[in-house]
Amino acid sequence: MLLSIIPAYVFAFTPSGLLEIHYINVGWGTSVLVIGPDGTRILMDGGRQGMGTSKVKPYMQSIGLMPADGLTYMLASHQHSDHIDGLTEVITGGYDVLNRIYYNGSDYSTPNVTAFRNAAATTTADSLTAIALGTVIQLGNGATATCVAANGSVWGYGAVPGASGEENDCSIGLLIKYNHFEYLYAGDLGGGDADNSCTGRNTSQANVETPLAQTIMPGGAHPLLTSYGVEVIHVNHHGSESSTNPDYMNLLTPRFACIATGSGQSPDYMFPRHDVVDHVLLAGVSCVTAPAATVLQSEEGNPAGSLTSYSGYCVGDFTFKTAGLINYIVNGDGAVTEGPDERAALGMPLTIALDEPPSDTTTPAVQVTSPNGGEQWSISSMHSITWTASDVVGIASYAIDYSTNSGSSWLAVQPQTSGNPQTFLWTVPSPASSNCLVRLKAWDIVGNLGSDNSNAVFSIIVLGDTTSPFVHVNAPNGGESWNMGTSHNITWSAGDNVGITNYKIEYSTDTGTNWLPIQDWTSGNPGSYSWAVPGTASTQCRVKVSCRDAASNTGTDNSDNNFTIYDPPPTVTVTSPNGAETWDCGTSHN
Repeated sequence: MLLSIIPAYVFAFTPSGLLEIHYINVGWGTSVLVIGPDGTRILMDGGRQGMGTSKVKPYMQSIGLMPADGLTYMLASHQHSDHIDGLTEVITGGYDVLNRIYYNGSDYSTPNVTAFRNAAATTTADSLTAIALGTVIQLGNGATATCVAANGSVWGYGAVPGASGEENDCSIGLLIKYNHFEYLYAGDLGGGDADNSCTGRNTSQANVETPLAQTIMPGGAHPLLTSYGVEVIHVNHHGSESSTNPDYMNLLTPRFACIATGSGQSPDYMFPRHDVVDHVLLAGVSCVTAPAATVLQSEEGNPAGSLTSYSGYCVGDFTFKTAGLINYIVNGDGAVTEGPDERAALGMPLTIALDEPPSDTTTPAVQVTSPNGGEQWSISSMHSITWTASDVVGIASYAIDYSTNSGSSWLAVQPQTSGNPQTFLWTVPSPASSNCLVRLKAWDIVGNLGSDNSNAVFSIIVLGDTTSPFVHVNAPNGGESWNMGTSHNITWSAGDNVGITNYKIEYSTDTGTNWLPIQDWTSGNPGSYSWAVPGTASTQCRVKVSCRDAASNTGTDNSDNNFTIYDPPPTVTVTSPNGAETWDCGTSHN
């Protein structure tokens, strides 16, 4: 059965456009929030009693996912209390579920399960839905979550012998894919112990992991994966020796392995186990041929002893974020209550290349929208620099610069920093200038750079400036004689305390009584203008240059004395007779 469900609810929560996987630190227990590129939200498990209220709800609110936004889906991997009690609290704490609340379909029953069912009945989803194998949840932009195991059966394989009587082995297996990124979540699913002689693992749980991995790899019944396997696995059953067998590791070859463990577990659990972490995940035995994974833990294992592993990195709540094309970003918040915060030892945040990334050479599209030319911003005032930026794989970071010399050199406003807020509140600096530009640079997650400048200059001004520009006409400045129809350079010098913004040139043929346009107001201050001398002769000509600063103060100067525009006398040249001719008397010649 292949069932596609498309969410039809839109609320105030603003998605990043990336696939996000959030491991919420609930200590012993599990809670994972998946956010699709379009904002589809799946809360998978909620931890044990008290964790929904004290951990899951505050975490969701800390990332902007409020009760009014609700959840698109909820999924209980199986019905043990360390997975469903927190889900019950999330619902009773005000979070609606808008589409479906999935469970594994088993007949497992406890008072905790009854409370969960009763809470589900109060949501828009109305009740629990037994998830069918092959169900596909659409997460937006091609991202999907596919059910590959549930209630002791594997999609394309069927019922696994010995699994149906063990609630852990009835866990839902969900494969999440976005382009070239894959993540596999399977609750507390078991892996048998056929590998005992190699790994030392010992369990009564059935081996559901091996047929699950086989069915989704090339050659399987539903080969959703390539030979590269997955980027990330959830380490089933909190790192118990019941789970994570060598087949699972060797087939899936994960780069990261995630263990939800920590405070609250029974003293005899000793999660995560040494034989799972050090032998299987870190490839410490001969039957594991896959490269070692990086093991992330929400907290340290407990209790201390030779059976508990301390080889993973404790990082608190942690996330994976990706566009699924080139790489993914791994980060943690260090909210560890049991054990050390080991983010620095791991070098978080990490940017990890995908196993099979396509090449990306497309630069981000960037446009500065303000200031974009003509603005006058006074020193020490505050203005918003705004821009738009987009990219096929997502904007990772940005930087802002400004120039006071039309882009010849640049000064930093905001050094490169992560994100793409598209607005930045700027306190305008000194000095004043009429030749200012802003430049916005944006990098995508691959490192391709796009940039844009203001389309035209804007001005940084001194508030209350009343000083007019100084202007001096250098040529023509009196006494010159310029032929009509020839070209000559009008030159001038001009300066101002805050800078010249534009200029205008006029000429007169009556010693300045009347003025005719040469160049109307235009930006800049070139100091020279090539003039085609007009066809009006006069001995009383003058030129006037006017300049304005950013505060619209105007300064002018004229030629000191008259110059002449003249029409030169005709030139006569006798061409014939022009010498040496012999003309007979009485003949006619031209």
